[in-house]
Amino acid sequence: MEKIIIEVRRMFGNLDRAVIFLLLSGVLFADWGTLRGSIDRRGFVKGELRPPFRAVWVRHFEGEKISSCVEPIIGEGKLFIGTQNGNLYALDAQNGQPLWRFKANGAFLHSLAFSSGLTVAGSTDGHLYALDCKNGKTKWSFFVGRGGFSSSPLIAENKVFIGSRNGKFIALDLKTGRLLWSVELPVPIRQTASYWNGRVFFVAEDMRVRCLDAGKGKLLWESEPLTGQTARDYYPIIAEVNGRAFVIIRTNPVLNMARLIAQDRHLICESAGIDDSDWRNLDDWIKSEKAMGNPELWEKEQELIVRYLDSHPEARSFFIFDAESGKQMPFPPILWTGGCQGVGNMPVALGNGSLLVMYRSVYGNWNLGVAPLVSLGILDIVKNRITSLFHTNGAQPPWNTFWGTADESQNFLLVGETLLIIHQGTISGFDLNSGNLFPIWGERDTWGGFRNPPWARNEWHGPARGGVAVVGNRIYWQTESRIICLEAGAEGEPAKDLGIKEESVQITSSPPKAVFPSQ
Repeated sequence: MEKIIIEVRRMFGNLDRAVIFLLLSGVLFADWGTLRGSIDRRGFVKGELRPPFRAVWVRHFEGEKISSCVEPIIGEGKLFIGTQNGNLYALDAQNGQPLWRFKANGAFLHSLAFSSGLTVAGSTDGHLYALDCKNGKTKWSFFVGRGGFSSSPLIAENKVFIGSRNGKFIALDLKTGRLLWSVELPVPIRQTASYWNGRVFFVAEDMRVRCLDAGKGKLLWESEPLTGQTARDYYPIIAEVNGRAFVIIRTNPVLNMARLIAQDRHLICESAGIDDSDWRNLDDWIKSEKAMGNPELWEKEQELIVRYLDSHPEARSFFIFDAESGKQMPFPPILWTGGCQGVGNMPVALGNGSLLVMYRSVYGNWNLGVAPLVSLGILDIVKNRITSLFHTNGAQPPWNTFWGTADESQNFLLVGETLLIIHQGTISGFDLNSGNLFPIWGERDTWGGFRNPPWARNEWHGPARGGVAVVGNRIYWQTESRIICLEAGAEGEPAKDLGIKEESVQITSSPPKAVFPSQ
């Protein structure tokens, strides 16, 4: 900070420090207060990220693991993250130095949320905690009961909304923690909720989408059960088209993933006249000019997939609902791609209401991985068709930029015109204007370029892996038990990976004693 102040004074004169802090506050202390950066979870943020990239700081938490679905949260110049050991840490977002630690009586299984100077996080000890972001002191806590939470809080309208593993969906006053309303369901709620126009959306473990009035908790609509085992780890995505809003839900397969991948692959290969009985046939196809296809072939394949989904419920994992009425839209031509039986890859909702999606196709130049025939494209929700996207780097993506289905899982975030392709091992960028696909950081079969630590040998690149926050020209990347801070436009040697020992960070306040009523 002192270096920045000196540089500002050099450029603009001997300004008062308070004035300088005021001028810089919007730059240095921009927030990423919730999953995917917004409560509609659309996955688009303004900005520009251009090479080169440098790791300006790296921290790992010694002896601790972070759940794979977690994103770092940024607020008032601090990075907040919780661990399965029950620690909630605040780090200096500029340099990664630990500032304080809060210790709960249970694990933090998902991201916290930040708003109005409060960090709000749910623990498996049954409590929802609101902490002062400056010092970690407890402002309030709310006990929901046995099982606690495995989702991330939603903050909107000065309220906190969250579902619990004992089936309660609650709304609390953000400032005081006072219960405003509660809805009780007979099943766990493990999905993070989303918000749009006074409405809250989530999927419980009975696989029904529910839309509640944010003010009173009244049920506005409820879907029929979706195909799939769960919708956990992620969240509904809200997309708007000419003033009309849609809710997008992804689920995971009801079939074993190997069986479903083979079944779906055979469908699209047979239609294109490809013998998929041997991987070498697929490899020859991928590297041929025929793999690029044409609009007529794309349309034929997508029409086939829509008919297939209509008659094969087990293949459905992508659902779209009208946000106002709850009416379900036709199934889009998207077959499951995910990782280790996980929930399918979430799309990005673009400003014009279309969705950037990962989908299965024999056509494209995105195939590099153990289960190929995947592609990227733009789904028109109204027309229910996908326009294929192609990169300009040849018949296959460059190494460390894009992976296939099966045990790989990728998240997507659009920053300006650059699509971030986020994996537990790598981050890459795809320029939507030029088509250039380029590596940003990391290496396949690693965690951001680092080997797995001895306390987490069984970690792998499965569901919902590799959450990031983007603030200014920085990417804050959670991968395994590490946070890697990447800065765009920076050159030089990457920072060293430094460990944070639990006992070395001061505990700011103690949680309430865990009390579970008799059953």
